Amino acid sequence: MNYKITYLVFFIIFAISNCAFQKTYWEDGRYFVSENEGYDYCKSLWFSLDDTAGGYGLVNCFINIGADENYILLESESESESKSEDEKSPNQYWIIKKINKSDFGLAKENVSGPFLKEEFEIKRTEMGLESILLNVELK
Repeated sequence: MNYKITYLVFFIIFAISNCAFQKTYWEDGRYFVSENEGYDYCKSLWFSLDDTAGGYGLVNCFINIGADENYILLESESESESKSEDEKSPNQYWIIKKINKSDFGLAKENVSGPFLKEEFEIKRTEMGLESILLNVELK
């Protein structure tokens, strides 16, 4: 009987630690960056519906982020680390318009990308977002 209580206590501690101690690398309002469970090398942008722990993934595995009051910009590395420099695919970029409503569908609709660098720079200039720097490195 005593081992059941011990097992239950360890199970509860494990469950709480996985939820409560998820590392957050960056956050801004409803948006935050955290690791994908089981992939500590892969940082993802999440959207939270409320103040409770957890959220819904918007963009996976990126390396740089920048933001202002209305937009978030992201950059991801090429997918394959095993390829030579000449064979690697180019980095990809996203533009996310922030929302304040608790609506994941709307948040998902406001994600634009992925773009190649040239497309991204054109879109960024058209939208007047040149002042947002991709200056928070998340490697």
